[in-house]
Amino acid sequence: MSELMSNMNLAFWPQVALVMFLVIFIGVLIKTFAKSEKANQEEASRLPLASDDPIRKVNGNA
Repeated sequence: MSELMSNMNLAFWPQVALVMFLVIFIGVLIKTFAKSEKANQEEASRLPLASDDPIRKVNGNA
């Protein structure tokens, strides 16, 4: 088993993981700060202040 592990080139996998992390991280940053997400972010920022009674929201009596 040790011969098999010593012959494998394992230095390649940390580099693959780093590239995958950076691609995903940059994708999340772009999605977070995109101007098209501004309306969704505004709506989400008001959720903590919204009424907890969903029946009033449905009936329009908020």
